[in-house]
Order: sequence, then structure tokens, then C-alpha cells
Amino acid sequence: MLRRSIAVSIAGGSDARVDPISWSNLARMVLDLGRFDEATALAERAMRQARARGDTVVADQAQLMAARANSAAGHAARAEALLDDVEARFRTMFPPTHAAFTAVATDRVRAALERGDLTRATQLADDGVRFMESDPRLATALPLALRLRAAVHLRAGRYAQALADLERLLPMTRSSVPEGVLSSGLGN
Repeated sequence: MLRRSIAVSIAGGSDARVDPISWSNLARMVLDLGRFDEATALAERAMRQARARGDTVVADQAQLMAARANSAAGHAARAEALLDDVEARFRTMFPPTHAAFTAVATDRVRAALERGDLTRATQLADDGVRFMESDPRLATALPLALRLRAAVHLRAGRYAQALADLERLLPMTRSSVPEGVLSSGLGN
């Protein structure tokens, strides 16, 4: 559906009428399908076009998506450069406990994992969990932080620690899924 919407917008031969958020949303879907290089190209297109239009909110969201896609595609250095850039911008815009930093924190863990740096991934995952536990307003990001930290523990062969994080995560996931609803997060 999103591809069709974009196709209609570029029917005249130019993508100038396509809203950059559409490119970013498409990048997210393509990333979920495991098409990492395509997701990277789409997210970076969204980022460039949003910046050209002066839409900093969409540009920053697209930049986070581009970092995620680059990381998944195995381009850890590019992902980290994008994260450094957007984090520096966030530091001028938001207080240190702002929710925007949760995305940067989780994406840094992903980049370290993709690079195979388990020591750095562990440190970042621990820092991310502590950060999200530090303020009740960040609680909605804690399940992702725990899931990522469990992934780091699994990759490092620390099964008991991974299990502890997942056991802590399970009640959070259960509380967010209505009774009788199937959820992959719950394994059904």
C-alpha cells in the first residue's frame, strides 16, 4: 500500500511530491523484511529530503532509521557516524533524560552487536537499561532495552543473565497485550 502511494506520487517522473516520512516508513518495512541495503537507501533518501525541506523532526527520525538499517546491513561505522551526529543534535535540543536518547541508546547496542564487539555491546546495553530505569517516563522503552541486553548476553554465552532479563521482560510484555490476543512477543 505504501509503495503504491509512493508510485502515485511519482507518476509525473519526480519524487519531489513524496513526503520524506513515506520513504522512512517504507524503509522500516523493508528493514523488517531483511532487505537491509534497500532499507538503508530509502532511509538515507528520507533523511536527505527532509533536511532539504527543513523538516528536522522527520530528518532526525529518518537518520535514526538510516543508522538502524546501516547497522543491519553490516555498515557499523556508518551507523555509528549517523548516531553520533543525531545524538549531538539532540544534546542541543533536549535535556539528558529525554526519550529521544532511548532510540540512540538502543541503536548503539545494535551497532556494537553487528560489529561483534560484545564488550562494548554489554556496556551499552547495561547503560541503556540503567538509563531507561532512571526515569518512569522512559518505562515504555525498557522492554526493548531488556530484549537487546538479553540478545547481547545470548551472543556472549551468558545464558543465565539472558534468562534473567527475559524473565523480567515477560510480565511487561504480558501487561501490554490484551487478554486473548495472540502475540509473537509472548510466543503464541
